[in-house]
Amino acid sequence: MIIEIDDAGTGDIVGDAVIGFYISEQEEFIFRNIPVSYFQHPQWEQNFPMKYTVEIIEDVLSELKFNQKSDLIHICSGNIFNLARDMFKEKKIQFKDMKIEGKLQDAVEQALLDHLKSIGVNSKITIESGKKRFFQLFNWVSNNFPKRRKLVKSGFKSWGKKWESVCIEKYQKNKNNQKRTRSNYNNNQKPKYRPFS
Repeated sequence: MIIEIDDAGTGDIVGDAVIGFYISEQEEFIFRNIPVSYFQHPQWEQNFPMKYTVEIIEDVLSELKFNQKSDLIHICSGNIFNLARDMFKEKKIQFKDMKIEGKLQDAVEQALLDHLKSIGVNSKITIESGKKRFFQLFNWVSNNFPKRRKLVKSGFKSWGKKWESVCIEKYQKNKNNQKRTRSNYNNNQKPKYRPFS
């Protein structure tokens, strides 16, 4: 049996991350979430995402009755799996680092999009990670920053150094523009015409 393991959302600034498993012989997918809180202070500094990833993998392998003599793992080469690779070496589990493509990659990204929709992200988020999705999520947070800040992976160094202040600034600017628009609309309304008053 070959088990493929991939991740989605570990680099996105909003929401949980998803670890996905694909067992090709059974055409079976399994998904587990890493809570967004693990990407925030103080859990982020204590390496919670990587530690929890190891727990997830151990649980799923146990559930699948993984046979380390005959079964093989194909695992994404991303950093989130660094401790998992150490665990494989320690337990002498056969694994191969590789770029995961095809069915699992599409499925784990879709699982992430489903999660993002479940927390209220309603814009048309692209399935491909990268710059475009970053700004879609960033803009979504900045539209209602006070309520959505708890959904941000605020442990990321770049968030504290740059993006949080940009997000607050954008939120304030949007808020001020909305106030001005409402004020202009109220001032420009013509009084009702009452010919016999």
